[in-house]
Amino acid sequence: MRFVQGAWGNPEVYYRAAVYIASAYPFWNASSGADHIWTVARDAAACATPWGSLLDELQNSTILSAWGGVTGLSGRPEERCFAPDRDIAVPGALTHAAVSKSPFLLAPRDLEAQMRSRTTQLFFIGALCWKLDVKVKTMQQLEKKCKESYGAPGFLSRYSFGLRYEIFKLHGSASGFRLYATDYPPSLPRHRVAVNEEILRARFCLCPSGTGWGMRVFHVLALGCVPVLVQHDGVHPPVAQAF
Repeated sequence: MRFVQGAWGNPEVYYRAAVYIASAYPFWNASSGADHIWTVARDAAACATPWGSLLDELQNSTILSAWGGVTGLSGRPEERCFAPDRDIAVPGALTHAAVSKSPFLLAPRDLEAQMRSRTTQLFFIGALCWKLDVKVKTMQQLEKKCKESYGAPGFLSRYSFGLRYEIFKLHGSASGFRLYATDYPPSLPRHRVAVNEEILRARFCLCPSGTGWGMRVFHVLALGCVPVLVQHDGVHPPVAQAF
């Protein structure tokens, strides 16, 4: 078995690893890679991207990834992605700082008290649309940014299927909701957001996809918040998840 962890974009590391394994060992060629396992750490896992396809290298192997989707962000099947009959969806790695705060480490009575103490109904923090570093100051500017981003051509145009913006627009000021848009600073508190503490105060945590399937859902689960998964924009085919 061979374990390779790669970056979000360019799949060059996989190309090089496949060539090396095939030339240095007899096992790959004997099975065409069927008895090998790859870890794919990219948000969109093994799905094809503008930087290239991993179909030839990974088509016969087993993949461990956090995405678990058989389609890309378009909601349509793409090359390789995830094969439910042999690939495995695994949680992403969390920092010790987050895991050490898990209420599930408490005694049963203390765990129950912690869960009862939560006052936030729904929590979210993150960018609403691409590009993440482009910040706006008004809702009108935010609407323009998100509409232009969603409708533009390109791999990242349909960031989060447009759902982060729509949910924020409809429920950003709802009672009991703490929805922080990092690309819309007026929604942020003046002090730095202590994310772990915010999650520990929340009953539900919004976990929509972004450029793929990230860390958020595993993070909130570890801290006792129920993840709210949103993967469908109501217009395009839904993203097919393997779990």
